[in-house]
Amino acid sequence: MKSALVLFAYAAILVTGGVYAFLGAPEGANAATALIVPGACAAVMIVLGFIIVSAMPDNPKSAERVHIAAIVLALVFAIAFGFRATSAAKAQGAYITAQSAWQTAVTTNDIEDSPEAKIAFFEARNAPDHSKAYLGNTLWILMGFSALAMVAMLATRPGKRLRPARTTPDEDYDER
Repeated sequence: MKSALVLFAYAAILVTGGVYAFLGAPEGANAATALIVPGACAAVMIVLGFIIVSAMPDNPKSAERVHIAAIVLALVFAIAFGFRATSAAKAQGAYITAQSAWQTAVTTNDIEDSPEAKIAFFEARNAPDHSKAYLGNTLWILMGFSALAMVAMLATRPGKRLRPARTTPDEDYDER
């Protein structure tokens, strides 16, 4: 039961992260993706949580298999969020460099200050025309919570508790 609660809490964090990224996305960003991907990951975890809850009383082996699947998926999500966060960080670096060059070009009147000119300027430098900081920060946080969820799932794994020490001596043991 604890493992299902971990999955439900993890799903809530994923949805919260998606909503945060969606609301924090600047104009021109693909904000819908920032909401859809964590939402889909959360939906998968909720389904696994309900499977664990429903299978635990009748079929603990099946519940344990689903539990292992949830651990693996949390790891996969952590890796995916980390890779995407790295990509967003690189894009953010390119944006900062291009933004600085854009400000200099506009200040010195080397270029017209228009939305079309800005888009062309940033495209010529292979940089996004908006900040990716909102996305990178959110993805790093989701990666951390995914790793935390994986560890919590390992800690709540059913059937893998420490066994109590024996209270009676072995029959084969000779007490001389």
